[in-house]
Amino acid sequence: MKKTLVILATLAALAATSKTYAAATISLNNYDSDKPIFYLKDGTKASGADVFVEVLAGPVGGVLAPVANTSALSKFGLSEPGYFDNAVGVIPGLADGAQVDVQVRTWKGGASYDVAAESGISAKWTQASGTWNPNASPPVPASGPALGLTSSITILPVSAIPEPSVVILAMLGGAAVLIRRRK
Repeated sequence: MKKTLVILATLAALAATSKTYAAATISLNNYDSDKPIFYLKDGTKASGADVFVEVLAGPVGGVLAPVANTSALSKFGLSEPGYFDNAVGVIPGLADGAQVDVQVRTWKGGASYDVAAESGISAKWTQASGTWNPNASPPVPASGPALGLTSSITILPVSAIPEPSVVILAMLGGAAVLIRRRK
């Protein structure tokens, strides 16, 4: 019994030390594809401290999640009008070199894409990822292929469409006022 435990402990230790910690990566910039971000209202390149970009990626056909750079930043600003550059992003849970689905979203005037006053999103595409092994000795920098943006992104004003429940409440309130006036 002791021999079996020693053998199992040795095998577990070997498995733990031989494990690779590589990760799928992509470049987080639109310089390489030369597909800038524009404003719909006047056609100029997006700029300003209140314009943000987020790159989403995940397994092909799977759920997309924000991609953080090696410093754990997933939301970032523009480096110059129309263009962003946030180094290399790590796609969690995927092996290096894997095929990934990617999408870029950008917004102006809000803490996140979901609450922004103006927003835009790219078409989704599939591309190969790069490699990174943070435990390599000597350390190897993360490398990722360029984002395969197929077109520029346009930031549009978000239209204020009320929720159906708000419309129903307004109609009920109006009906109550009419009934009350008749009495």
